[in-house]
Amino acid sequence: MGKDAVGLGKVAIVGAGCIGAYLGGFLLRSGLNVSFLIRESELGRRLYKEVCSDGLKLMNRHPEQRRMNQGLVSLTAKECLEAFTFDESVALKGASVVILSTKRGPQSAGAVARALDLYAPREAAVVTLQNGLGAARELLQLMSVSRPVIESVVNISVIPDGAGTFVQCSPVSFILLDAQAHPQVAGQVASALSHAGIPARCPADMAPLQAGKLLMNLVNVPNALGGGSLLDFGFSKGLRRVFHLSLVEALEVFKAAKLEPKPALYSWLPTILSVLHHCDPVLKVARFLAEKLLGYKLNQTSHTSMWSDLNLGRTTEIDYLNGFISKMGVEHGVPTPINDALVSLVKKAEETKSGVPKLSMEEFSRALKCPIP
Repeated sequence: MGKDAVGLGKVAIVGAGCIGAYLGGFLLRSGLNVSFLIRESELGRRLYKEVCSDGLKLMNRHPEQRRMNQGLVSLTAKECLEAFTFDESVALKGASVVILSTKRGPQSAGAVARALDLYAPREAAVVTLQNGLGAARELLQLMSVSRPVIESVVNISVIPDGAGTFVQCSPVSFILLDAQAHPQVAGQVASALSHAGIPARCPADMAPLQAGKLLMNLVNVPNALGGGSLLDFGFSKGLRRVFHLSLVEALEVFKAAKLEPKPALYSWLPTILSVLHHCDPVLKVARFLAEKLLGYKLNQTSHTSMWSDLNLGRTTEIDYLNGFISKMGVEHGVPTPINDALVSLVKKAEETKSGVPKLSMEEFSRALKCPIP
C-alpha cells in the first residue's frame, strides 16, 4: 500500500451516500487514491448511474452558487466510473484506511465486518462515521481480524440534489476523530481531511463530545415524525417541545452516568428552548418579515437523516439515538418515558413503511402522555 504526501495510501469509502460521497469526493480531488463502495440497492444503482453519467458535484447551499452550477468539488463521469464500484473486493483491495459511512445497525455491521475480514488488508484501519456511542466496540466484536477502529463526531449536513449532486447545508462543518487508542492513524486521517478542505482534529476526550452530538441528534425524531423541514421544526412550538422533553431525560441519564456533554452549551439547551417557547410570537413575526416583506426565501430543503430514512421506507438509527438514552436509563435507574414513547413511534413508522407519518400535536400528546402545544 503506497503512501501519499499526507501519509495515507488508498482510502476506501464504504457507504457512498450523502456523507460518504461528500468526504470521498473531497479526498479524491485532493489527490488521494479513493474508492467508493456502493450498496446493491435501488438507491445505489441510481447513484451509480448518475455519477457515471453526469459526474459527482459537491456544492454548498448558497443559492447563487447553486444557480451558477459552481461546485466546491466536481468530478468527471470518467473519474467516477473508475472510483465507484459495487464490488467489495475491488473497493477494499489495498486500502490503508476504510471510512465507514453506512447506516448503523446489526445487519449492516455484520455485513461490513465480513467484507473487511475477507478483502481489506490486515493492517487497514477503519474510521467509523456512524452515529451514537460504542460504534467501534460493536464492529470490533464482529470482526475476526483485529484492526484499528476509530470513532468520530461528524458535524456536516449533506443532502442529495439529483444528477450526482450533493449539497452541504450546515453553516459550520468539521469532523472530530478519537485518537486515544490509535493516535498516529487518527492524526493522519485528520491531516488528510483538513488538507482536502474538511476541517478535522483529534480532541483529547471524545466521550463528552459524542454525548453532546447525541443530544443534538435527538432533533431527528420530532422532525422525522412531524414532517416538514428543519426550518419548520424550528418554528413549531410543539415539535420544539418534544425535543425539549427528550433532552431533559437525556441530560438526567448522562448525569447519573457521570458523563458531561460538551460543548457545555448543550447542557443549556432545555433552558434555551424554554425561552424560545415564550418567544414564539416573535419568531412567527420574524419569519413573516423575512419571507413576505424582505423577499428572503428561507431554506425549506434541509431534513434530518431519520426523516429521509422514513421517507424512503428504510430502517432508521433510532436504537442508537433515543433508544440509547432509554437503554442507558435502565442501566442507571433513570426513567425515560418520553424517549421510550418516541422510540415506539419511530418503530411503528418503520414497520408501516408509509413514509414520514406527519403526526399532529394531538397524536404526540397521546403518545407521550403529556400536553404538546
